[in-house]
Amino acid sequence: MDHGQTTGAQAYLCITVSHVNPVPTDSKSEFGATDAGGSLLVLALPAPIAGAGAGLVGELFRLALQRADDLRNAARLLALNRLTPT
Repeated sequence: MDHGQTTGAQAYLCITVSHVNPVPTDSKSEFGATDAGGSLLVLALPAPIAGAGAGLVGELFRLALQRADDLRNAARLLALNRLTPT
């Protein structure tokens, strides 16, 4: 192997490593102040609303599955009645 040339994998590794951004060490630099007093209240107030919304979506999904099961049973019974000789 010639030491003067780089392979494609080596060039890719050099490019990807050179574009990695370091993690900021200053907590206020990117995320604002670290005041935890008001942020907990801001998260706690909409939590019941989000929980109710998730429950509603889950209940609608359960009802849709129940309706699909009823429709499948009705289709099965209709097919059996049409295939059964009278």
